[in-house]
Amino acid sequence: MAKKALSRLGLALLLVVGFLGSCGGIQFALHKKFNQRKPVAGAVPPEFPVVVVVPGEGGKPRAEIVYYKDLPEFTAKNPQSSYRVPPGEAERLRDELWKASVVGGAKVETPWKASFKVEPLANDRQGFEVEYDPYDDLSTKSWYEATDNEIFPQYHYQYAEVGGMFTAAAAIFLNVVLWAAGLLVFLAYKLYSRRRKRKALT
Repeated sequence: MAKKALSRLGLALLLVVGFLGSCGGIQFALHKKFNQRKPVAGAVPPEFPVVVVVPGEGGKPRAEIVYYKDLPEFTAKNPQSSYRVPPGEAERLRDELWKASVVGGAKVETPWKASFKVEPLANDRQGFEVEYDPYDDLSTKSWYEATDNEIFPQYHYQYAEVGGMFTAAAAIFLNVVLWAAGLLVFLAYKLYSRRRKRKALT
């Protein structure tokens, strides 16, 4: 009885470890495959985040992060907008964007996170790295150069976290396939061993 109980316990532990290991492996594989930036070749991705600076209250500029697909409409409504950050304003504008996000403590539903880095370049250009996560399970980033009225996209990144239900279903399917394959190998081995014993007796 003790051996049977230990065997069942061992099998249960093996199933749990196999399931959890599969979940982790699936998440790691998906994250490694899709969690990387890609060069912008050809059409600019619609969800390419861009920093746009517009006049704010009190004469101070205000920054917004706008997706590339929404730029025509946004710039048409804000004709005095610019893609360049005024000298000495980067830290303040970045801090305002961060505080207006969920991660920054704002009581809003979106964005989850909003931030950017900027550096001066030659020919009156600025280099940007922008992160805009509309929700906690969707992340978008961009790398580009900009003048006052034009952007030059370089890299883009977008990653959506895989839901727990999908991961669990995939892990269950994977474990069923592996256990079925193992069972088939075991049965084939047992059949082979029996045949060898019969041949040895004849």
